[in-house]
Order: sequence, then C-alpha cells, then structure tokens
Amino acid sequence: MKERIHEQISNELKQAMRMDTITVIIAIVVTLILFTAASVTAASSTGSIVGGLSGFRATSVNAVPTIIMWVFIIATVAINWFAVRTLLKNKKQRGQLNEGLMKLYKDESMDQYYDGSIFKGYETRYNLFAVMVGAVGAVSIITPLVIFIDKLITL
Repeated sequence: MKERIHEQISNELKQAMRMDTITVIIAIVVTLILFTAASVTAASSTGSIVGGLSGFRATSVNAVPTIIMWVFIIATVAINWFAVRTLLKNKKQRGQLNEGLMKLYKDESMDQYYDGSIFKGYETRYNLFAVMVGAVGAVSIITPLVIFIDKLITL
C-alpha cells in the first residue's frame, strides 16, 4: 500500500512540475506577444495635425489604437496575475506533497537516504519563476505606457 502512495505522490509531483513549466512558458510567450502589440499600438496612438501656412500644430489622440493598447495592457496584467497566482498555489501544494513524502520515508526509515533540504530548492525555484513572470509582465506593462506618454509629450 505504501508503494502505491509513494507512486501516486511521485506522479503528482512530476505532473505538477510539467504544468508549472508550461504555465511559465505560456505566460512569458503570451506576455511578449501582448507587449509587442501594446508597444506598436502605443506608438501609433497619437498623431499631429499641422495647419497650412500658419504652422499651427495640434496633438490628437487616435481612439482606436489607444483603446487597443489598454486592452493589451489589461490582458497582460490578467495573464501574469493568473500565472503568478497559479505558481504560488502550486508551490504550496508541492510543499504539502513533499511533507507527505518525507513522512512516508520516515515511517519506512528511508529518510536518511533523502536530503530534506532539497525541498527548499523547490520553494526557491517557485519564487524565482514567480518573480521572473512578474518582472516580464511589469516591463511589458510599463514600456507601452512610457511610449504612449512620450508620444503625447513630444507632439
């Protein structure tokens, strides 16, 4: 019976790691796509109107690109928030699975063969994944806003 429990916990840990890797990759790829789209629309969201001989110049904000930019920024926030939330939730679940595995090893007097400090490495990896996804998300949000504000100021 204990072999089945060990096998089940091990399978869940493997599946969780695959899902977390997929979550990080998808979050970063989608964020980079949204970042590119938001930056392009931010750059095209303002324009200027120059009036004939008088040289009159006015700045106008193009509504459609601006709205699209904000939609991309909101989507970036949502994707990254869900990814970081999922990673932190899975970190907690992995900790619980690891605790159960260590109890099983201790009951079988096998804990001497498995270093429990490895579990701290898993926690560190989850924290780094969450920081990495959050940092890419933050840059992908801030950069289009800086481009948009710069376009408004220079025109």
